[in-house]
Amino acid sequence: MSTPSTIIVNSLISIGEKTIGGTLTSPEQTHYLAKLNTFLESCSTNRLMIYQILEESFTLVIGSSAYTVGSGGNFNTTRPVKVENTCFINYQDRINPVTVANERNFSLLQTVGLDGMPRNLYFDISVPLATIYFDYTPDMAYEFHLKSWKILQSFAAIGDTVLLPFGYLRFIESNFAIECAPGLTSVSPETIKIAKESKAAIQALNAPEGILRLDAGVAGRARYDIYADS
Repeated sequence: MSTPSTIIVNSLISIGEKTIGGTLTSPEQTHYLAKLNTFLESCSTNRLMIYQILEESFTLVIGSSAYTVGSGGNFNTTRPVKVENTCFINYQDRINPVTVANERNFSLLQTVGLDGMPRNLYFDISVPLATIYFDYTPDMAYEFHLKSWKILQSFAAIGDTVLLPFGYLRFIESNFAIECAPGLTSVSPETIKIAKESKAAIQALNAPEGILRLDAGVAGRARYDIYADS
């Protein structure tokens, strides 16, 4: 089981700033813990570094079209990095997609003052709480399913437990070593190689799988298999 302290020390060993068995001073703990959290936050903005799209269910309030999102918000959860365009409302056992629109397209919708089941939403990335705006004001307590990216992990203390999938520790330690090096030392080619390989492995694992199909107007009723000759 790893901790932020272990990750930081291993990273510093990779660039020669610590030796095996070395520890962090109190100022180093404060400095590098903040730097590690910033690094992980930055990684969370890249879809290929995100290992899961989290689905959460919330009940909409009749008459309310805006909901704060984050710790202590209307949707009390970890503040999302981004909302996926696969959100939906489950009503009478039927899935009703809710499209994520950008601010410009959302503002063009002619739904102000209209009640009904939301069909579109706009995700305002504000801090400390984000806000989700729906086009229609709910006329029922609909069951809304939010699908979003979350930050990989954030640490409050140097001894917190690290909970990440296989492969992430190697990626974090090697790439965090490069993150820490400027102003201290140069990075060896071996460490750079490990950082690149571990990052590529994570991105390959998380890359969404595409579905190849022909346009209906081209294929007609025939089904075409790209793995076959016809």
